[in-house]
Amino acid sequence: MYKPKHFQIFGQKIKINYRKDMLGQGALGMYVHDSKRIDIQTHDVEGKEIDEDMLTQILRHEQTHCILSYLSLHELNMDEKFVDNFALCWHQIDKTMR
Repeated sequence: MYKPKHFQIFGQKIKINYRKDMLGQGALGMYVHDSKRIDIQTHDVEGKEIDEDMLTQILRHEQTHCILSYLSLHELNMDEKFVDNFALCWHQIDKTMR
């Protein structure tokens, strides 16, 4: 499974951490602007690894938060439905691009 470790936006390096311990925080992913990092939950409550499609969707969701934060689009960034739908569209484009 491909797991990118970082990317850059506006010259800033954003690190991607893959974790097994985020379920207690009630999140599958989290973007932390001040730390320039994204954390992604890799396993479900039963300890089974989350499949690649879902991991990519989670990553796209958190990357969308990151983009909106850097663009100072705070209202859109707080709109989880918008962020989720945008990320799902982005994921589908990635999967079907030839």
